[in-house]
Amino acid sequence: MAEPTVAHGDVAGGADRPSQPSRSVPGWWWALVAGLVVVVLVTRIAGLDVSLWWDEAFTANRYVRGGRSTFLDPELYFANNHVLFTALAWATTRLLGTSEPVLRLWAVIPALAALGVLVAWSWRRHGAAVATVALTAIAVSPLALANSIQARGYGLTLLAATVLLVVPVAEDRAPTWRGDLAVTAAGAAGMLTFPPMVTLYLAHTGVWFLRRQRARWRLVLLTAAAGGLAAAVYLPLLTLLAERADRVGSRFADPITWWSPVIAPLQLVGGTSFALGRGEVLIWSLPAVVALLLGLVGVATILLDGRVRRTADPADARGADVVGSDRRPGVARGDRPLGLAGGDR
Repeated sequence: MAEPTVAHGDVAGGADRPSQPSRSVPGWWWALVAGLVVVVLVTRIAGLDVSLWWDEAFTANRYVRGGRSTFLDPELYFANNHVLFTALAWATTRLLGTSEPVLRLWAVIPALAALGVLVAWSWRRHGAAVATVALTAIAVSPLALANSIQARGYGLTLLAATVLLVVPVAEDRAPTWRGDLAVTAAGAAGMLTFPPMVTLYLAHTGVWFLRRQRARWRLVLLTAAAGGLAAAVYLPLLTLLAERADRVGSRFADPITWWSPVIAPLQLVGGTSFALGRGEVLIWSLPAVVALLLGLVGVATILLDGRVRRTADPADARGADVVGSDRRPGVARGDRPLGLAGGDR
């Protein structure tokens, strides 16, 4: 009986098509992932009832408790007001009260959703080792922790940015209506939360416009619709935002220089991430160490396991090389799917 074969076109359904990762990683890997998830959840949940600091308190007292009339009032507007977050927090507090955890719900939930989207996409596209690195990096990052539990719009912005990254790469040159609508919603939500997101939105959609082979005008029209919605919402503030477009900060006191895009990532990683204050570093040092160790062990053992399996079965190694050259999941030596470990035992 002939061995089943799969033509190249049968596995070309997309770069992100899963290759049955649950069958290509060791069972104990799930325990490591569960440990990392526990660290992420515990550190986020533990910070929900901490007292509000200045920026959070300013947003909560002036805008959330001030009500709808304050959201877009030019006389009251400061950059602390992430409008979409403010509106969602206002609606939620009317139902659940104004405690610290309630005020932070629209920060932590979108941030956790962004983490899930990023890790799942990393796994589908690059394998379990890369997904473990992504999960570990977010679990140990003080900056990711701080921004995901602040009663501000950073969680919403993170989710919007993640969708803008993942969907165009996942669909690449074969876009769908669902993908286009997801990117449009992410762009609109990002701009309505944090106006400078317009640059990120246009950058991602611009590159996607050049790469995609069909439905380009659909993307243009949807991008214009998202921009039109944001402009309509911000209409009372457009003059103010235009006059202060070269400055940031709660009172627009910090100028944006030509070198800001170069040094800002270094400041965020090397400065803010490690200068949160002695109290916060002490509180989160143990979870960070645990997450880092779990991640390192997970990545190292997964890679070692894959190398051992490929060495033990050269046929799988040759099959993995052939499929890997096309960067797509495939089938070699019959109908066994190739995963991170080079084959299914």
